[in-house]
Amino acid sequence: MKCTKCGLKNPVKSHFCSKCGTRLIYKVAAKKKAIKKRASKKKAYVSQTKTIKATSASTKELTTGSTFAGRYQVIEELGKGGMGSIYKVLDKKVNEKIALKLINMETASDPSTIDRFSNELKLARKVSHRNICRMYDLSEEQGTHYITMEFVPGEDLKNSIIRMGPLNSGKAISIAKQLCKGLAEAHKSGVIHRDLKPQNIMIDSNGNARIMDFGIARTVKGEGITADGMVIGTPEYMSPEQVEGKEVDQRTDVYALGTILFEMLTGRVPFKGKSPISIIFKHKTEKPKDPREFNDQIPEELALLVLKCMEKDKEKRFQSAVELLEELESIEENLPTTEQILPKKKSTTTKQITLTFTWRRFLIPAFLLLAALIVLFVPLGKKGLDVNPNKFVVAIFENQTGDESLDSYGPVAADWITQSLSQIEEGGAVSVSETIESLRSSGVETGGSLKMSHLRDLAVKTEAGTVIYGSYAITGGILRFNADIIDAGKGKSIHQLEPVGGPAELPMEIIETLRQRIMGTLAIYFSQIPSQTRRILQPPLFNAYQEYLSGMEAFDQDFSQALTHFENSVETDPEFPAPCIRMAVIYSYQEDFAKAESMVGLADERRERLDLFERYLLDGFIAKLQGDYAEGLKFFRQAETLAPEDYVLNCLIGFEAVRLNSPQ
Repeated sequence: MKCTKCGLKNPVKSHFCSKCGTRLIYKVAAKKKAIKKRASKKKAYVSQTKTIKATSASTKELTTGSTFAGRYQVIEELGKGGMGSIYKVLDKKVNEKIALKLINMETASDPSTIDRFSNELKLARKVSHRNICRMYDLSEEQGTHYITMEFVPGEDLKNSIIRMGPLNSGKAISIAKQLCKGLAEAHKSGVIHRDLKPQNIMIDSNGNARIMDFGIARTVKGEGITADGMVIGTPEYMSPEQVEGKEVDQRTDVYALGTILFEMLTGRVPFKGKSPISIIFKHKTEKPKDPREFNDQIPEELALLVLKCMEKDKEKRFQSAVELLEELESIEENLPTTEQILPKKKSTTTKQITLTFTWRRFLIPAFLLLAALIVLFVPLGKKGLDVNPNKFVVAIFENQTGDESLDSYGPVAADWITQSLSQIEEGGAVSVSETIESLRSSGVETGGSLKMSHLRDLAVKTEAGTVIYGSYAITGGILRFNADIIDAGKGKSIHQLEPVGGPAELPMEIIETLRQRIMGTLAIYFSQIPSQTRRILQPPLFNAYQEYLSGMEAFDQDFSQALTHFENSVETDPEFPAPCIRMAVIYSYQEDFAKAESMVGLADERRERLDLFERYLLDGFIAKLQGDYAEGLKFFRQAETLAPEDYVLNCLIGFEAVRLNSPQ
């Protein structure tokens, strides 16, 4: 495209002249349309472990606020399963929240399926146990069949594992014991689940497990699995006898529970494949790997228990849920006390004591006692700090490896976690550079050991009430991170995480797992944290990220030095897009618009690897290079909500606001 000012011919898609910087005439509509089209193609995560079922099934959709069957007011959609959609509803007839599952049309169109379904529900409804979700009724409304059942608030076990990673042995055994108790009660009533999987297990905020969908799996039709086409399970959790279409019994559920234990302990399913058929074939023909190959913290006897549950020959498995429960309890007794999950203590008062007081006789001594307690105890407690509990600061992790060359792991881990926390609209996070500066001002070496007094001092300096701190060490070629979430205001730990480890040669993979684990744990305690954290499937190479951090440190002081670090980062990991955006900023300030546009293009091609702040920054630059300055300012202001202290972003906002004569 020819420049109207100097006459230089520029590449077709250039927006600014590479010689004089004049904006080239360019139709932006097509570009905007392409961006919108790309955005519309983004897909949400869909579980690949659905119950095998017929395809192209259609299900009636219910809208929030609507009333179904004259009595069920829809509160929200909870999800979609192999049978159809499930909703949280208010049963207006009894004023109680329950779950309602709509059966898809293809399943409901077969009368024999509905008959079998009805018979199964009659059996399942007889099962009453604290670890089983109660089934209520199978009904029909204008041709739409639906099931009502107990609503269990919480998170399914599958999402818990995705969010938290592998569970320690104590937690895994605690959940497995509860499942055994529920299964034992069901088996006693002659009910076999047949489709036990983490998606069918709800975990509430107290750690209680509830089994869902009893008696449903066998009634749904599938494709070519058995002679009569009956669905017999979910590929990742199916027993060999289910694969062959043979008769199932309680040992089928024991096999499925073994696969669930395997996943809880390792964070992965026992068998993977490119198709459902390839997975179920492995259940029949391949021996599962020892779970200790994926997590060396699993006790040997627990690993052997998992493998016994998954024996191909059901005669070699535990013969009942009760037998399995007894073995789990025996293994639990030998666990370290720090891993054992203790049951909640019941009140020592077994009978309610009723006393009769006159107000005058009661109130005067009560007030005197309260006043005495205040005088006696308040001065002795720790003084609360004037900090924001919803603001987070990640202290530099302590290097316990004994190798000074690994000191950089601490700030890299802190920054990687801070990047996620900085995207929280309420409270936000302290930048790592500010954290380092605050620690140094207190005379503390970064990467050294920090006491609670140091962490509280850091909280005061940064006004952040929640501190994340930990350490890392290497043992036997395994790099392990420990982390603790601390309430700085009270000077005590909120939650100490399980160690996160992996091969020492893959530090960034381990740090990414640590980030996920921390964000997932914070979601339990802070409502503003998303309950599910997107895993970054391809974190940057460690050396590339280290160069990027060095560039960021020099960014507001020396553009030339920062540019060198960013170039080294991209050279080390060409797929890492974040440095490209910062390089575009520098080139733009240097009025080298052709290079700025090139960097923006590279970042845009890899936008799925950018965090939300970086995407806003990128989209602001795309709009700016297209000459749509108002749109660019809009994106920059959105980025500002996530990182209000970012120096360069503030300069960009100021420049564009002045250009548009709309400073704030």
